[in-house]
This record gives sequence, C-alpha cells and structure tokens, in this order.
Amino acid sequence: ILKNHISIITLLRPGIIKVQNDGNFKEFFVQDGAVEFFNDSLVVLSASAINVKDLSKEFVDNLNEDTQDKLTDKNITDHDRYVLNHKLDALKEIRV
Repeated sequence: ILKNHISIITLLRPGIIKVQNDGNFKEFFVQDGAVEFFNDSLVVLSASAINVKDLSKEFVDNLNEDTQDKLTDKNITDHDRYVLNHKLDALKEIRV
C-alpha cells in the first residue's frame, strides 16, 4: 500500500502475505481475516497465519482436497465460491 493511502478496512481473502523486516521477507499463508490501513500503518487480523516455510506437503494437499470438496456443495453461496477459489489459487503458489 502506498504512503498516504486513504484509510481502508476490508476483508482479507486467502493467500500469501509477504512481510518485510530489515530488508528480509517472510511469507505467511492466511485463510481469512481483515485488513485495516490507517495513518500509514497496516494491520492484518487473521485467525491463523502460517509461515510458508512451516507448511508440509501433506497439510497443503489436505487443505486443497478439503477446499475442492467444499466447492462441489450445491448449496454454496457465490461469496463462498469466490473465497474458496482464491484459496485454491493461493495453495497453487505454495511450493513444499
């Protein structure tokens, strides 16, 4: 987010968050949450943020399978379908 960006609060969709600290980057996988940007500060709220380096192939495969199963539900809402598809896209980016 650019400096002096307008204040914003929005939902966080599943994906990879890159955090820079002293020139080093860490990547975290998040499944949901919220983002607030105010006075040039960014706050990310999520029930879980897992360091990508700590993800196992088994965990990613199981989460991928579970997400695909949820997409087959005939009663799924458009919003849930949107979020689940983003989760699948994020899982494809993870190389374990």
